[in-house]
Amino acid sequence: MKHKENEKVVRTETGQVFTVVGKKGSKRKAGHFIKREPVYQLKGPHESLDLLVSQSELDAYFEKNEENRKMKTFEERIAEKVNEKLNDGTVEKLVETYLEKGVSEALEAVFSWRGDGKKLLEEKLNEIIVPVIERHEFNRYLAKLDSVLTEIINSTNLADNKEILENFKELMKEPETEEIKLSEIFKQYCGHVAKNVDTYDLKACCDDGEPYYEHVVAVMEVEHEDKGWFKSCFDNCIVKFTCEEDKDLNCQVKLYKGVDEKNWRFKGGRDSIDINSLRNLSEFEVFLMTLNRGFVDIIMDEESGFDDDIEPEEKPEWSIN
Repeated sequence: MKHKENEKVVRTETGQVFTVVGKKGSKRKAGHFIKREPVYQLKGPHESLDLLVSQSELDAYFEKNEENRKMKTFEERIAEKVNEKLNDGTVEKLVETYLEKGVSEALEAVFSWRGDGKKLLEEKLNEIIVPVIERHEFNRYLAKLDSVLTEIINSTNLADNKEILENFKELMKEPETEEIKLSEIFKQYCGHVAKNVDTYDLKACCDDGEPYYEHVVAVMEVEHEDKGWFKSCFDNCIVKFTCEEDKDLNCQVKLYKGVDEKNWRFKGGRDSIDINSLRNLSEFEVFLMTLNRGFVDIIMDEESGFDDDIEPEEKPEWSIN
């Protein structure tokens, strides 16, 4: 940038201001033996600070001053925009938005599955609602349902009406306990096997007295779900009930519990039941459904069961060959 005649003031890098007084001769330009350049006198704030500078040095001062002026203008524009946003309500809107978001997330955490708010709300509702339900008498509704269903079923020609009615009555009963041991469920299964095992291929015995079929075997086995690397809040397992002599009696139920909980509960299976399906349900299946519907806790006191001494209730008939 070349020095202009109308530019009278320069500012050095140290911030000092000098006035260009005028030319004061010339000097040999660095690197040249013949070429010379003008020399200017710069008058400082004090006489002791006066300077003599060459044309190139003076041009460098003016160029640096211009860069500083542009930089100052840029900083001023940034400051102006910041000031504008601070005063046009933008900050207030952002604060309001993030405050609403923060409160919403905090409330979501409070009332989440493990939140203290949800637990406290459940406790208060239990204190109010449960006593009301306990005081209510539901047996009269069961009697009415029994009466209506009996009338409907007796008016039809179905051969298995009695089975449907009995299964429905059992299913509508409230469980007598809030928790049950898995060993007791296996005992019920053994009774189910004794009553319903197919004796067609069983050997008939007659040692001393009445004839009977050979004893059969019932097995219970618990298989825990392998979660591998996946971390879950729940543990899942499958309880399998099997009879070696009659595969049709085999069944299984799925259980789950929280990782910090002790007792297990039935997983799924609370869907509505078509009345026609009641004819095909065994007493053991109805028993399991009743426990499920009543949210009965399962105490896993043992994870396997074996009984090889189950005598079928059905007896073989005498025959004389």
